[in-house]
Amino acid sequence: MNVYVEYVILDNFVVDLLILYLVARALKLHSSKWRVVVGALLGTVFAVVSPLLNVSVFLAVLCKIALALLMVAVLAEFKNAKQYFTSVLLFFSFTFLLGGACLGVLSILTNDVASYVSLNYEASVPVGLIVFVVWVYVRIIGEFAQYIYKRKEVNSFLFDCEVETKHAKLNMVGFLDSGNHLFDDALGLPVIVVTEKVFFALFPELKTQYLGNQNLYGEHFVPYSTVSGDNSKMLVAVPDSFCMYLSGGEVKHKPLVLVGLAKGKLESCYDCLLHPALLGF
Repeated sequence: MNVYVEYVILDNFVVDLLILYLVARALKLHSSKWRVVVGALLGTVFAVVSPLLNVSVFLAVLCKIALALLMVAVLAEFKNAKQYFTSVLLFFSFTFLLGGACLGVLSILTNDVASYVSLNYEASVPVGLIVFVVWVYVRIIGEFAQYIYKRKEVNSFLFDCEVETKHAKLNMVGFLDSGNHLFDDALGLPVIVVTEKVFFALFPELKTQYLGNQNLYGEHFVPYSTVSGDNSKMLVAVPDSFCMYLSGGEVKHKPLVLVGLAKGKLESCYDCLLHPALLGF
């Protein structure tokens, strides 16, 4: 068996580093670069020493499990046992995923994937390419985990809403935006901000004319300021009715609100920005 120690060190250190990085990022652990490096070094030392040990398969498996527990333990200061064991399970999950990624790359480059399993490295296998592909794979998983985490945060502020005018009755998903302080002081009404598509579905006449003599929907402009300090005005109108549905089945009816036309686009997961006053705070 030909074992190139530098290849063993490089491969195991980089892969262990990436696995620990993924665990820390996916679970938002309070870790540091040095903790990740120390954990990866522990795994690398074991990978170099383990082929020299003459132990049974069962004992080798126990040693690897103990090593995983130790690597995760040095990764961060955990709040409780549940967070620690969740990190351990995620560590094993990412280990299987990255192991499969490495074998997949080797199966493309060579038919002899047994060289990877047995640490019988060949010069024809570009280790740098394997590491690069694995790193790209890790980044994709990391971004996906970040997306899921952010979506989970956003979902707690999403509410089903219903707004009605004489032209349409629309069911929407609204995002309770604590930064939405748009309020019409003259009428004493909060403003919910909707997309152009929703606004003109509710008030189709305002697409071609507004602030005319008819004043069909009480349409007017409400001044507001952006975070950057720019002053502008938003076209608003009064719907016939508005209500939002809370998580416990409670329905919040708001007979009078203003619907404002957003100049830009909103996130794809919601149709309008709700005002905090709709919940009474």
